[in-house]
Amino acid sequence: MEIHDLAFYDELKGFLTYGQMPFGLTGAPTCFNEMTISTLLTFAHYWTEYMTESCHSQPTRPNYSEAVFTGATVGPDSIKPDLTKLTAIIDWQQPTDLSGLESFLGLTGHFRDLIQDYSRIAAPLTNLKRENIPNNIGKAAYQREMHAYKLQG
Repeated sequence: MEIHDLAFYDELKGFLTYGQMPFGLTGAPTCFNEMTISTLLTFAHYWTEYMTESCHSQPTRPNYSEAVFTGATVGPDSIKPDLTKLTAIIDWQQPTDLSGLESFLGLTGHFRDLIQDYSRIAAPLTNLKRENIPNNIGKAAYQREMHAYKLQG
């Protein structure tokens, strides 16, 4: 998204643009994550170059640790799923209605790139909502319908 796409007009000041991404836009969280990851990867590239050059002249190497970032554990050698999120999936109670199922699919969808054929596996669950909830109703009616449709145990 270009800055001029977010321009707005004020009668006293003329056309203005945001200096930062205004939250509340549909794609703002995604844009923010992509920007942050891009910045970190760029930093990681330069950090690796720096460490490669400086380790040749200095025998010591700094201590590395792992950090949790956007649902992944990032370490010096790998990026792995955050174990607390995986534990949450394993410990998740069986949903009793479509609203609970949608929450579960949202959490498991975070790991879709790590699960082979995720969309095929999740399709029967996703189809429950498509087949039973009309998509042309308002938000409040949609939420009522999601809570009202009970799943069999």
